[in-house]
Amino acid sequence: TEDLFLETPDKVDPAGHYLYQGKSAAYQIRHETIKVAGAPDVKLDVRSTVHGVVLSDVDKRLAGGPVLALRWTTTAEPDLALETFFKIDNATNFAEFKAAFDGYGSPSQNFIYADTAGHIGYVLPGLIPIRAGDQHGDRVRDGASGATEWTGYVPRDQLPWRLDPAGGQIASAHNEAGDAQY
Repeated sequence: TEDLFLETPDKVDPAGHYLYQGKSAAYQIRHETIKVAGAPDVKLDVRSTVHGVVLSDVDKRLAGGPVLALRWTTTAEPDLALETFFKIDNATNFAEFKAAFDGYGSPSQNFIYADTAGHIGYVLPGLIPIRAGDQHGDRVRDGASGATEWTGYVPRDQLPWRLDPAGGQIASAHNEAGDAQY
């Protein structure tokens, strides 16, 4: 649910601009003040690209290295996670439990269901990016070309879920979220 994008600074103004789809784009800069109890405030400028926050600005040890931006579902889209938990708490059956996740964004994780009638269920909600180019999220992506962008999210009705599986049990720790057909 996250990718690092290697950004290419614009040689004309490397601190203020980066290259995106063949054009120079200005970093968005947000001025932040972090209040520290018993110490002076910490002020910092946070740069962002179309892909998200520039992580390589956060730690001085990374200064002068590659410009890496984080695209993460948690910060990329509005999220109704808190509302989801209220709906889960009020669900009276599996259909309501599953429907509670309609606005849930992240973190994508396993949710298990059980009721007093003996039903068990499983839902994997959240925003799962669909990636152009390499579909795997295990490598740094090219931020300049636009060829490795997120093109959307797996539709919610296509995310894995189960109710009363034939084997009578659900295992969610380190197991594949879907079957071989998914």
